[in-house]
Amino acid sequence: GGKLILGDMNADVKKAINAFVKRMNEKVKELGLKDTQFKNPDGYDAEGQYTTAYDMGIISMEAIKYDIIREITSKDRARNIFLSGEDVTWKTTNRLVVNGSGSYYKYAIGLKTGTSSLAGRCLVSAAEKEDRQIISVVMNSTATGRWNDSLTLLKYGIEH
Repeated sequence: GGKLILGDMNADVKKAINAFVKRMNEKVKELGLKDTQFKNPDGYDAEGQYTTAYDMGIISMEAIKYDIIREITSKDRARNIFLSGEDVTWKTTNRLVVNGSGSYYKYAIGLKTGTSSLAGRCLVSAAEKEDRQIISVVMNSTATGRWNDSLTLLKYGIEH
């Protein structure tokens, strides 16, 4: 993505990552968010990087507008066969979309799990039923808390 932003497919990785992060920060400003600053594209802890549950909710509402995001994050697994012949299957860490996980929710459509030493266990989730879409953001939770709290919030939003 950074190479496309730069218009230079030969740009070095560091330059491309910096361009991508710069664009991420421009996008949050376009969304009117004032409490988010990205320092890297992956969400891992970095000095000066911060956000809020509110801002993550707004970013998530923007993300689920894109069919490709919804398609990818709603799957319990994805398989790639590379040109080299390597066959890789990735399994989601989002138990809300994994039938039989104990936290499965039939209306869940994704979105993103995350764990870091500063942020704790987090889950930004989305659910959809008929014409209603719900976003839940749980941050700095416990191993089971992020699933239980997200389920409670999503179910309440869908049913009320």
